[in-house]
Amino acid sequence: MHFPLNEQFKLLNLNEKKSIVVSFSGLYFLAIIPPPPVYERVHELKLNFARKYHTSHALNSPPHITVIPPFKIPSDSLAGLESFLKRNIVFFQPEEVVLDGFGSFPPHVIYINPQISPLFIVVRNQLLSRFYESFPQPRQDTRPFLPHMTVAFKDITPDMFSKAWPVLSLMGFSASFRVVELVLLKYESGKWIVLQHFPFNLT
Repeated sequence: MHFPLNEQFKLLNLNEKKSIVVSFSGLYFLAIIPPPPVYERVHELKLNFARKYHTSHALNSPPHITVIPPFKIPSDSLAGLESFLKRNIVFFQPEEVVLDGFGSFPPHVIYINPQISPLFIVVRNQLLSRFYESFPQPRQDTRPFLPHMTVAFKDITPDMFSKAWPVLSLMGFSASFRVVELVLLKYESGKWIVLQHFPFNLT
């Protein structure tokens, strides 16, 4: 499965009383992206929802399930990130993901509900813990892992949510796909683009 490859912070050094500029390469996250034809089905659903309920933020990223939430790293750490992911992705096993109906985080998120094995979740949590040890972040996500494939979020108003959720909650959506890799995405020009694929060890 392949998809097209389509700041600086000033930190005050209190000891030296001067600013040190650290260059960051951008914003990233790690995800599961479904293969065709599931990808196309979910994308079409997002498009139809955006047209009907006047939301578009979810269209800024491909259909996905977030594994490591958005983070920033220094530009000179990209090679280290790649090495880290290659070393740690091998702990994942191929996974059959079932998409079954819809869920929500009222009043701003509606998503497709994925069923993922407990073993995958354990390995994911271990990966996230090692990631934060290797690449400390100003804000670390310590919430329980709740897999979801977003249909609408952020720009859906409470009023639109109240209209859309009763409809979608009664709709059926069913699909399944096999996960054999994780995908690194980067935020560029207002959209998330696929940067690199990290396949599981299938031997």
